[in-house]
Amino acid sequence: MSWAFLMAAIVSELFGTLGLRGIARSPTWWGIALITVAYSVSFFCMAIALRQLNVGVVYAIWSAVGMAAVSVAGAVIFHEHLTGQAIAGMAVIVLGVAILVGSGSTHHA
Repeated sequence: MSWAFLMAAIVSELFGTLGLRGIARSPTWWGIALITVAYSVSFFCMAIALRQLNVGVVYAIWSAVGMAAVSVAGAVIFHEHLTGQAIAGMAVIVLGVAILVGSGSTHHA
């Protein structure tokens, strides 16, 4: 169940970050409210995931998967350009997180 909460934290962080990009030129009170809710949900879900998963693993997965998802979504939604070098960098980060998770150090006592 902790993994589901971690995924929910990633998805809500994705919406919050994309929302920031969406209101960058013209902030509205309801846009800021939605972003605040998205980040609040993200942190709440991450806190629940931390009940069983190690903080290093949770934060590494949250930030790496979130970064990759935001980058891809930014390219698709906002037509931002991703270079091959940027994609390679993201792949290295995600690979590092996969090695961390594969090391078996995901749960605490």
